[in-house]
Amino acid sequence: MTGLVGAVARRDVTPMLVEGLRRLEYRRYDSAGIALLQGVEGRLDWRRCAGRVAELERRLGGVALAHAGIAHTRHATRGEPADHNAHPQVSHGIIAVAHNGDVTNYRLVRAMLEAKGYAFESDTDTEVIAHLIHDFHKKQRGLLRAVRQTIEVLDGRFAIAVVAAAEAGGLVVARHGSPLVIGIGAEGQWVTSDAATMQPWTRHSIVLTDGDVAELRRDQLTVVDRYGHSFVHTLRTDSQEPAARGSL
Repeated sequence: MTGLVGAVARRDVTPMLVEGLRRLEYRRYDSAGIALLQGVEGRLDWRRCAGRVAELERRLGGVALAHAGIAHTRHATRGEPADHNAHPQVSHGIIAVAHNGDVTNYRLVRAMLEAKGYAFESDTDTEVIAHLIHDFHKKQRGLLRAVRQTIEVLDGRFAIAVVAAAEAGGLVVARHGSPLVIGIGAEGQWVTSDAATMQPWTRHSIVLTDGDVAELRRDQLTVVDRYGHSFVHTLRTDSQEPAARGSL
């Protein structure tokens, strides 16, 4: 079984993400990976490996402090257990995606992207998602909009978490048929496919519904539903108060 976690915080998220992966180890998996946004410029760094979370942790030696990131444990469905098939999958060193679920039309989308010049390094449907987000994102429409446009193209059941270089302040997630929970804490936010992984940091959560896309930042959560209606939570140390709904 696959599992994903993501975090945006005022402190280094790397230990939080690794602990989240450890809490997912009860699931059957064969590889693990992490993608981090580092520094004020939002440099994207990622590490992946076939094997256990302990091996991934060994490969994390010397990574720079990161305030946002995503991580994943994978059980192989498309492509053998190997470093290049582990998540997160990355497009052009800019977009990183962790993905649970199954994209049923990935062959069609892959062919479309290959016709546009995209080259594939893995056997996964997840790399299709990463390149498709990149294709929309390069048109300067913002990561949240790019993810919304992407899930309109995809068929199947999935939950995704996405980070983009130069967008150091946050990450974007989407749900369509696979579980995804957002935790709200005093120091930031957490997203996971299994609520038990975020208990050390918060017990205050929002369960996304199918079609929702959310942008997590250290002090703000924006959720857009399938109809384009949005609401914003402004994070404070004492409370979180949702703003009025509107259209995006």
